[in-house]
Amino acid sequence: MKIAIVEDNELMQQQLHDVIQEASQKAALEIEISCFSNGQSFIDQFQNNFDLIYLDVEMPELNGMQTAQAIRSFPSDAPIVFVTNFVQYAVEGYSVEAFDFILKPINPFKFENHFNKFLKRYSQTDNAPTITVKYKNEITKLRLDDIYFIESQGHYVHYHTDGKSVISIETLKAIEEQLAPYAFYRCNNHYLVNLNHVSSIKDDTAFVGKYALRISRPRKKDFMNALTEHLGGR
Repeated sequence: MKIAIVEDNELMQQQLHDVIQEASQKAALEIEISCFSNGQSFIDQFQNNFDLIYLDVEMPELNGMQTAQAIRSFPSDAPIVFVTNFVQYAVEGYSVEAFDFILKPINPFKFENHFNKFLKRYSQTDNAPTITVKYKNEITKLRLDDIYFIESQGHYVHYHTDGKSVISIETLKAIEEQLAPYAFYRCNNHYLVNLNHVSSIKDDTAFVGKYALRISRPRKKDFMNALTEHLGGR
């Protein structure tokens, strides 16, 4: 596994290198770590062959968010993890589909939990959680990762994925309870959103894939807190 660290502070770069090395040894994982002192040098040498990328948010010239946007323009779906002092950057990370968010100073115990979460998500794709949707004589199994949001329309619910919608006769409340252990959260009374697919937030609108979903005023604070908590891995 190839891992990139993009960090302008040498001490922090070394600390990050050490905790990655320790976590990978505990997981019996062979890794190759490449370190870069700024975002521009990383982009100049980028070959789209990294399995995991750690980005410092605050760097001179090309900051972490700009570097992440450049990575996504190649295109690349490599998991990006932001490392920063400021929790407010967590929500911004959704615009580049960041995998996780780590606060400085790095806590080795929390980092190990983060690293194990990465291994579980990206090394066990065959065991990805699913939901079985029934409607009349049809039964459809959907991967939770493929669902962008679930919409309530009267007595029906629609599971929206990339390019299609699957219908069922259920209540959104029952589905919300079933998906409680996963990253689904209501942005209003009609939409249950997969937080993994939130790309950005603007005013009272959540952009989920190609969809623009309204965030209701009573649910906005809790929805934003859920986004931040999910990205922070807490």
